Amino acid sequence: MNRIEIQPQTEMPFPVEELEKILEAVLEKLDIDNWEVSVVIADADAIRRLNREYRLKDAPTDILSFPQDGERQPDGFVYAGDLVFCPEEIAANCKQFSEAEKTEWLRLAVHGILHLSGQTHDGYGADEPMLKYQETIVEELKNRV
Repeated sequence: MNRIEIQPQTEMPFPVEELEKILEAVLEKLDIDNWEVSVVIADADAIRRLNREYRLKDAPTDILSFPQDGERQPDGFVYAGDLVFCPEEIAANCKQFSEAEKTEWLRLAVHGILHLSGQTHDGYGADEPMLKYQETIVEELKNRV
């Protein structure tokens, strides 16, 4: 069992419970248990500030991941970290790539969780191992969530 806390600070295109189901499906697929993940739904201005402060990129982005130390808490859960989603940027992705909204949210959930688990990528090319793995997971889950 995992704990997911979602804090919407801006409107989402679907109920928060649906994002929770997406995140739970990803964690289950990756065989991750006893994780605690905090999720913030932020507008473009807020995620831009975070992106500028933590990544030195002065632009909004679709998702940010903030992994934590992964230390086991007294209750047995591991605080894995924080994910920040931006619905405005995700909607722009959907238009740019002609992608279904839920599939793009799933893709970014997978991307964020992979980063929380310690995986990284150097770029965004099709040959990046993490991104290949991400797309495999998206294909396996997109008809289930």
